Amino acid sequence: MINILIVDDSVEKVRNIKKALDEIIDNTEEVQIEIAMEISETKRIMSRKNIDIMILDIQLPQRITDEAEKEGGIRLLK
Repeated sequence: MINILIVDDSVEKVRNIKKALDEIIDNTEEVQIEIAMEISETKRIMSRKNIDIMILDIQLPQRITDEAEKEGGIRLLK
C-alpha cells in the first residue's frame, strides 16, 4: 500500500491535486490518499501512518482558523 498525503489549505487546490492523482493511478486499491489542511492535522496523520509521498503547500496555517504562515510548510518539514 502506498500512502499519499496532500497538505494544502485551499479546497480547490486539494480537489485539483486529488483529481490529477486519480487520473494517473491505475490501481486505487493499492493507494490511500489522506488530506490535511493545517500543520497540526498533518502532524497527527504522520504520527499514526507511514507516508510514502507528501504533496506539501509551503504557506500553511498551524490551525485552519489561523492565517497561513509564510513558511509553515517548511517549518513542518524541519
